[in-house]
Amino acid sequence: MMASRHQEQSGAAEPAIAVESAVFDARHSASAPLLNALCSLSAKLDDLDFGQSEPPAASLSSSAHELGLILTSAIEQLQALERLHQNVAGEMELGFEWAPDAPSGPCRLEPRPLCLADACFGGVLELNRALQGLLQAHKRDDVLAAVETALRKLRRSICAVLDAAFEEGLLQLVGGEHLRQRRAFDLQTTLAIRRLYAEFRRTLRAPQAESREAVFAALRYAAGALATLLSSPHYLRTRVSDRALLRHLQARLLTWARSDQPIAPGLQLLDDVRTCANLLGGINRRQELRAHDCALVEQLRLGPVGEAREWLARFAPLSGLDDGLDTLLAGSASTTEAELVQQLIERLSTLRSP
Repeated sequence: MMASRHQEQSGAAEPAIAVESAVFDARHSASAPLLNALCSLSAKLDDLDFGQSEPPAASLSSSAHELGLILTSAIEQLQALERLHQNVAGEMELGFEWAPDAPSGPCRLEPRPLCLADACFGGVLELNRALQGLLQAHKRDDVLAAVETALRKLRRSICAVLDAAFEEGLLQLVGGEHLRQRRAFDLQTTLAIRRLYAEFRRTLRAPQAESREAVFAALRYAAGALATLLSSPHYLRTRVSDRALLRHLQARLLTWARSDQPIAPGLQLLDDVRTCANLLGGINRRQELRAHDCALVEQLRLGPVGEAREWLARFAPLSGLDDGLDTLLAGSASTTEAELVQQLIERLSTLRSP
């Protein structure tokens, strides 16, 4: 009787597995052209990326128009993919899955990886906002900033969708590799820009007194720090909005230096330079840096596994994330290796996400 019941259950399971496999194959076949279309769109983005160059008005207008068409097409592809993969997770639809604490123990809810439908939904939201920003931009700097934002959001959204597709067993496409390489390059560039911004912030000096000479000396430090920043090769990869802000500050510094150098406007200018430096520190809130920093901090806070020197070398990408961390590393010669390790672990614990 028991064997018969087991055979019946096995017999019922086989058609269900076959149906599930057929559904997956059909979904896979329907998804492939949509994913390929997204990869094709991503291949056009480098030609629309002006970087530091100053394109003629006609070229900028033409590129903005073409980018708007690409955004619209990408949104359509993402919406089609989302419809195709909606409710695939079934009971995992709320973003959680049941995981046992032990083979025979109780279960708990754990966050599940982002599914393809979720990645598409998030991408549609991001790209719709980028498209609206592009359509509403009219001034030259506003259009440049909108183009830059749209390109960044397109690459990020398509990468997220391709990653989710790969996790769900869909084919890893050649076009996606180009985007992944671009993402790694962008991360390294952003890390370098963060270091550059941190160095700019730390080079600034407060005036020792409210005299013309003291204000002039402090602004000279600021002008030197700004010149160093603007002459760095990494400056070429900063965002359009950051470059506009920094160029405006430089123009104001030159105007003050060429005037009779009044004290009150000089103090206001110094305050604006410090405010700008603090605003640039907002680079730490960028999505790609937050993901990178959280992962590295979680690894480092466990302490050295082998040589402490090798562990300390891994802190380099975190430069500019936290002044306290940078201060500890800069003053490492004055403490023993064991003390430094303990101080760094304690500091890392304050940087963990809640």
